[in-house]
Amino acid sequence: MGINSAVDELSFSVYLATAPKLEFHLEMEKFFVQGTSFEHSRWVLQFSEKSDVPDKIIDFGISLYDGSSLLDPKNSELLRLFKYVVIVPLLPQFNGGRIRRPTNLYYKVNRAVHLVDWILLNGERFNIVACKFSLISRSDISEFLLGVAQYPIWESVYEYSFRLSDWLIKNSASVTDKEVEAQIEKTPVIAVMPPADDWTLSLRSDELLRARVWLYKNGYFQKKMGRLYFKSREFLDEVYKNTLHGRSIAVIPLPELVLEDCYIREYPGVPVRKLIDVGYDHRREASYRNIVANIAIINSEISDSGMSSEAIAAKTTTLQMVDVYVRDGESRYRSVPSLVLLRLLRKCIEFYLQFGNQVLSLLVRVIKGHLPSVFNRLELDRRVRSEVSNCSGEITCWTTRTTTGERFDYGALRLSPGVCEMYSVLVGATSYIIGAICGRRQGELLGLRRADCLDPPVNPFLPSNAKVNFHIVFDLGKSGDGTSRATIKRAIPLLVAKVLWDLQHFHDQLSELGVLKSCGNLIQCLNLYSLNFSPLSITRHNEALDLMCDYFESDTLKHEITGIYERYYVRQHQLRRFFAQVFYWCTGPDALDTFAFFLGHVDPEHTFRYFTDEIPGTMLLDIKHERIMAAVHEGDRDIENIDDLFELLQSKFGTSDIQIKESSEIISDLDYLVSRGKLETIPDFESFRRSTSVDGFVRGLLSTGQIDLLPLFVSVAAQDGTARINIHLSLKVKRHGASGKG
Repeated sequence: MGINSAVDELSFSVYLATAPKLEFHLEMEKFFVQGTSFEHSRWVLQFSEKSDVPDKIIDFGISLYDGSSLLDPKNSELLRLFKYVVIVPLLPQFNGGRIRRPTNLYYKVNRAVHLVDWILLNGERFNIVACKFSLISRSDISEFLLGVAQYPIWESVYEYSFRLSDWLIKNSASVTDKEVEAQIEKTPVIAVMPPADDWTLSLRSDELLRARVWLYKNGYFQKKMGRLYFKSREFLDEVYKNTLHGRSIAVIPLPELVLEDCYIREYPGVPVRKLIDVGYDHRREASYRNIVANIAIINSEISDSGMSSEAIAAKTTTLQMVDVYVRDGESRYRSVPSLVLLRLLRKCIEFYLQFGNQVLSLLVRVIKGHLPSVFNRLELDRRVRSEVSNCSGEITCWTTRTTTGERFDYGALRLSPGVCEMYSVLVGATSYIIGAICGRRQGELLGLRRADCLDPPVNPFLPSNAKVNFHIVFDLGKSGDGTSRATIKRAIPLLVAKVLWDLQHFHDQLSELGVLKSCGNLIQCLNLYSLNFSPLSITRHNEALDLMCDYFESDTLKHEITGIYERYYVRQHQLRRFFAQVFYWCTGPDALDTFAFFLGHVDPEHTFRYFTDEIPGTMLLDIKHERIMAAVHEGDRDIENIDDLFELLQSKFGTSDIQIKESSEIISDLDYLVSRGKLETIPDFESFRRSTSVDGFVRGLLSTGQIDLLPLFVSVAAQDGTARINIHLSLKVKRHGASGKG
């Protein structure tokens, strides 16, 4: 036994002698296997001998920010505290006396390890060597809880994209412009970039290009499914070597570090939030809050960590969550207008109904007729024209693509597309339809399995199944710790069931032809220059959505400064809020008809309750806020009781003549005077804007519950005698603790 183990064992023995009333050491030791125990520097924890839950290996032999080892005698108290944080969640006496399932215990330990790693990664800021946990404040814990509730663990705890950006900038700084040019000439795909608003890394275009060249030259890419992916193992080992779990985190592939040929957009995109999807998960916050709460047990029953009771009791509040959305700066969520999304939905449905079966069956016939020949572009073009001549359609060739990364004529694409482009548009359209109703993350959509994505697995096209309650089955998104995911199912309308059924049938046909590289995933990506299909990647999915938006010519917006037109290119995370938006914006008959057709026999009011339960509260607040501000801006009286809000605004601002302007417009109006020193505002303009703007005032009323906006569902008789559901919006105003009108 080494000196560190001896010291730690002695310390543990002293602890047992001074706190015999707990007597939890026997209960604790049953989790240790392979000759390890509490006093060892390396643990192997087993949660059940019969369960398939994996063992957890934890190595405390790491270095701290001051260069010392966590195993050094001077850090023995800190080491024990970290061990207690990990082990206490396993003990029944601190969990209401209940024996937890192995899976629950495994997740509890993982969450405890995440907390320890968060403290380690911020160790210098908290000065943990000298002060243990005493400098960790209430606001620090709130920040931690807010992060894990909103973002994947690899971002909230481990700051993966930030640390990777820093690592890439440092390592690629020596790459010269000449080296970049030379490498691009040899490997053109290095210069083919996904749209900038899909990037996660904090890199400029030139920095990303240098980073790609450096990674490529140093062997950091590996080929998989026809694409080159960044191999993160060396980075993880280097950057997270002094954490308990950081080297094992599972992250999604970042689009900017995937090398593959892709389409170039017809227009610049209207800026949207970055790739990482934000949504507040109250259950996740509560699960991590329970881990933090265990520190109170450690303080009172085992050893004083130094963390105050105020910090341990910290939690996130609605106002804190709102503040995160407000202060997020340039990456703040830029929502796509609801009518833009609704028009796209209509076009997607029409495209699927008109061309879906034709495109899928054409692809199968062309591939079947070409096999087992070696890929021949001219032969494929001839076969496509031959097959198309036997049916109606405008498809003229295999693909309209020519050279890697080259722009092509989008007008010609819409008039005479290739079958590959039509398939890509169909992938975008069907994933849009599925995503809109499910409101799930991109990874959950791409992870749909052919075998079990539709429940029950019966043909929805048969009249006998028209009233079957269909469900979509998918895996919940990963927390980032590399563990298995829970499988859940959600009710879907008949149209979505038909889409899934068609994709399953197409998948089966491709499987019979032997052109699938992987048979598990439902949605498959076609390789333009071979006859192979592979699971749809994030980059290819975004590309399909882009091509869909260009093909359908989704709305454009003229940039107020440059005058350049930008297009709304949708992303999966924007569809999470889509249905809630629809309920607040679809007051016109055209919108309602589309909505009613999409829902089919599903009860709109029930659907509204389901969706508002599914999306984060702050997201719903944003939607209500956008709708109310639009009504104020336009003087819209379609919202029932909106005059009550105008009364509040008149009382607040002392006028009934309210004009809404963006702060940028006001700044532009005042720029001449401010730039010449002829005008100075006290307080500064930003503080003034926050305290006096109508926008901020209305948001405050919503966040504090003084006003609320709700849809009312009214059944009316249509001309054909059938019942029809109309949606009216009603504003509720609380006055002196009582409900207002409406």
